[in-house]
Amino acid sequence: MDHIHKIRTIPILKNSTIIFIGENNNNFETGRADVYVRNRVKNIGKLKIFKERNKNIAGVRKTKEKTEGYVKITEKMIRCNQVCFYENWFTLSEKYMGINQLNKGKEGVINELREQCLRFGYDEKGKLTAKREGMNDDLVIAFMQALYWSNEVETAPIISPYNQYKN
Repeated sequence: MDHIHKIRTIPILKNSTIIFIGENNNNFETGRADVYVRNRVKNIGKLKIFKERNKNIAGVRKTKEKTEGYVKITEKMIRCNQVCFYENWFTLSEKYMGINQLNKGKEGVINELREQCLRFGYDEKGKLTAKREGMNDDLVIAFMQALYWSNEVETAPIISPYNQYKN
């Protein structure tokens, strides 16, 4: 939730509604975030947890069909120049910025995203992935999910508004 607090320091986003769209494979990651927000986080402003249509649990599942949708919307948005990065973007991930850095600073994160995008494709089992020889695909998947679900958010239900937890 440090990311949410950091977002609130950006003047243009200070009072915006944040929609948390967590990956939900077996309701573990998003389920934990849901409980954490409900029980511990204060002064975060308007925050909602996203769930897919016709699902009773928070978060989104990464299926083969959805991954193909992620690719299609990403390609379309890039082709139409609808993707840009905030000039003062940030990460709080220790994986990229912490003591055990994979890369150094923002340039390292961008380079890793670029490498994952270039590796992304079908593997020998027919699965869309950038995981090759022990390499990760977390950045490219998060990037594509953000583009895909930001388009879906207009029509899908949102649950768990947490603005009532303001002090």
